[in-house]
Amino acid sequence: MIDAYLTALGNALRGPRRAKANLLAEARDHLLEATEAYQENGLDRPTAEAAAVADFGDLADIIPPYQAELSLSQGHRTALAMLSLSAAQPLVWATFARLSDTPEHPRLANEMVENLGGTIILLALLTAVAYRYGMRHPAIRLRLARLTGVAALTSCALLAAASILLTILSGGYLTPLWTATFVLAPAAYTTMSAYRCLHTRPKHPID
Repeated sequence: MIDAYLTALGNALRGPRRAKANLLAEARDHLLEATEAYQENGLDRPTAEAAAVADFGDLADIIPPYQAELSLSQGHRTALAMLSLSAAQPLVWATFARLSDTPEHPRLANEMVENLGGTIILLALLTAVAYRYGMRHPAIRLRLARLTGVAALTSCALLAAASILLTILSGGYLTPLWTATFVLAPAAYTTMSAYRCLHTRPKHPID
């Protein structure tokens, strides 16, 4: 009965695999300890498992808080990805400009890099601050994962647009490869994480 309960719980949840596995492992340990306690009081194994599951709670009551925990875990992962992406951009873009800038558009390219880079770093820092302090406030906690996903998608869209425009302006032979490797690939990973952040809800809601 414990296995069936945990299987149903696992099938309903969405989120990072490691965080999900940890939650299910903790639930299993709790259920097994409760089962052993009931057996020590004279119940047979099936009855003890049924009692432990009943004490743990109906899936309809357990899924929402577990899913909220997974959503925050995915949001935190997305925030770290966005922060890493944005923190690396000053160095990436400085090297990028040194290798591929042309005399025709240096001012436009430099201004765009500075303004857009500053915007992305600001978004990342605000998100990181929200995770440090917003967790204490229920109203922010409930919306934090979605806000993180929106911030990360916005950052990646701005970054991709800047990278494509810089590629066009620079016209260097190595520019597309440089852009894809050091800018677009990390941005794609962050975008995927942000998408998961916005869709971390139960697979099979239970009414």
